[in-house]
Amino acid sequence: MNKGKTLMTGAVIFMCGSMLAACGKSQGASVKQNLNWMTSAEIITMDPSKATDTTSFQQIENTTEGLYQLGKDSKPVKGLVKKMTVSKDGLTWTFDLKKGD
Repeated sequence: MNKGKTLMTGAVIFMCGSMLAACGKSQGASVKQNLNWMTSAEIITMDPSKATDTTSFQQIENTTEGLYQLGKDSKPVKGLVKKMTVSKDGLTWTFDLKKGD
């Protein structure tokens, strides 16, 4: 399966799951929610330093959050980062991460 079809299939599954999740009844904060995700092949590894296949990279991307994410109008918004500082020479970048979660 080529990369475009795989990406399109994942997007369709995600959209269907999102729509179905929005249709459910809310019974308070104690409701357990599950997301079942199918892949087109076996996941070789979830270790980002060892991943070499498309399936592993897709699942790593689906289950992790970066320092920043793309928000509205493709503008970067904070993800895991609480505060970022850059040294005067621009060579040292320091990221303070959010607590919890």
